[in-house]
Amino acid sequence: ATGIWVGRNNNLYVLTAGHFANGCAKIRSNELSLRIYKIDDYNDLALLESDNAINNNHIPAKLPSKAGVENEKIYVFGYPRQTILGKSETSEGEIISLTAKGDRSKIVISGDLHVHSSGSPVINEKGLIVGSVHAKASLWKRVTEKLFSGVTSEGQNLAISIYTIKSFLDENNVDYLTINKSEKKDRERIIFEAKKYTVPLECWGK
Repeated sequence: ATGIWVGRNNNLYVLTAGHFANGCAKIRSNELSLRIYKIDDYNDLALLESDNAINNNHIPAKLPSKAGVENEKIYVFGYPRQTILGKSETSEGEIISLTAKGDRSKIVISGDLHVHSSGSPVINEKGLIVGSVHAKASLWKRVTEKLFSGVTSEGQNLAISIYTIKSFLDENNVDYLTINKSEKKDRERIIFEAKKYTVPLECWGK
């Protein structure tokens, strides 16, 4: 999975997907050993903490005051296959809907995501995080949709909205950095910045 550094000064946490962290005896990120601080099962979010997090090595993300807009281009940056490839991957897509069947805690995005993209930041063209990956449409769901309704959600994925993320951080008294406005950035700049506030995660002993 992928984690996002949040917080400020020496009070840093790693934000990731709750279903990834749940049940892990140990979570590692390169040489960094992490432990579960808080899990929100309903919204599928988790906060991880570490005694040896050094602010100089990890730059926390700045979270926007507003979410993205429908049909906006997005990038999903993360480490879904880092144990195999040892490097990050970036997928492109767009925001299909700001609600998932009336659920405002999630947004629907397009893009060809790997199955282990959980926790990866969803970033718009201004380099702002508008969500984090929750799940990609399952094969079974696509088959049943095609069978019963003649359509398929292939390429459609769910992400936890930035509003839900910020509420989760507020509830746990995380003092995170914010940003109010930004200009459009090119793909290379967005990826360069994302590498600074994301980390690859591995679950051991699940």
